[in-house]
Amino acid sequence: MPAWEAILHVFSVSRPTLCLFLGVTAAKCFDYYMRQYQSQFNITRWNLMVQKTRINRCYPRSGTITMGGSTIALEFIRHPSMFVTCSAWREYLFKRVPWLKAEIDSILA
Repeated sequence: MPAWEAILHVFSVSRPTLCLFLGVTAAKCFDYYMRQYQSQFNITRWNLMVQKTRINRCYPRSGTITMGGSTIALEFIRHPSMFVTCSAWREYLFKRVPWLKAEIDSILA
C-alpha cells in the first residue's frame, strides 16, 4: 500500500486539522496520488506550494486537502535528522500555524 493511501485512510477517519510531515519527500508525489485517490477518498480540492524562502538549505512545502467537507492543512519540513536548526523551523511553523504554539505550550504545561 502506498504511503499516501495509508495517510488518506487515517485522514478519512481522524479528520485532523493539521498534519506535519517530517521530511519533504512525500510532497514530490503529492499531486499524482491526490489525482489517483480523489474519488476513493472524496477529495474535492488539494493544493501544494513550495515556499520561496529556504530554511537550512530546504524549501518547506505547505498545502491543503479538502475531503468530505473538511480541510486538512499540510506542512512539510526538513527531516530532523538532516542537521536542522530547530529554532528556525519552530519559528517557521509558528508563523504558518499560529495556534500551534499555544497547543504545544498547553501540552507541555
